[in-house]
Amino acid sequence: SVEYLLLNCLDWSMIPAENLVAAAANCLTKIVIEITSVEQVQGAAFALFTGVDGLLIPNDDLIIKAATEAKKLRSSNCKQSESVAYDHSVELLEGEIVDVSSGGIGDRVCLDLVRLLNTGEGLLIGSSAKLLALVHGETFETGFVPARPFRVNAGPVHSYVLMADLTMKYLSEVRPGDQVLAVRRLFDEAVKENSIMTRPVTVGRCKIETRPLLMISFKRENSVGQIF
Repeated sequence: SVEYLLLNCLDWSMIPAENLVAAAANCLTKIVIEITSVEQVQGAAFALFTGVDGLLIPNDDLIIKAATEAKKLRSSNCKQSESVAYDHSVELLEGEIVDVSSGGIGDRVCLDLVRLLNTGEGLLIGSSAKLLALVHGETFETGFVPARPFRVNAGPVHSYVLMADLTMKYLSEVRPGDQVLAVRRLFDEAVKENSIMTRPVTVGRCKIETRPLLMISFKRENSVGQIF
């Protein structure tokens, strides 16, 4: 066998890349693909979650940037699954529910993500940017609908959601391609206590539907917030 195999196709797509990765799984030969566009980078770099062994790219700023970002993400995935990291900039604290009342009829936003959420994981959402609530993903089946672990029923259009860069957006402003911050609490073996883990997740679809709402008021010390 040879050490490297350099391949060039006139029209790369995800299927040939996946076939190559699968065929080379038990082979010592490393697969390198010549890339000619930004759109080809992700498919080759993450085919079958593993990706090819190398990319041959031209001297093009956009392609170089896309390949560099893919390299960083692959490196991060190797160090810790799903790019999850302990995050000390986000704090999850218990609050007290003080009131549940009718919120009238409103336009509710569903955020469908391109990754599956874990049990205990959700997005930070609320009517006030100073006090957000963890809205859990649809990771559980109910008596009415199956689990949809890619979805968060985020709330009405006026609500804030915490983005991956720690800024806020109104739910009405979130668009496909935006990255939100998925949050959960896990036990950290290194420090022997619960820690907050976060990861950026891309929004795939924003669905707005008119629905009856409940307004849940909650407080933490002297601060009061609402979630719908």
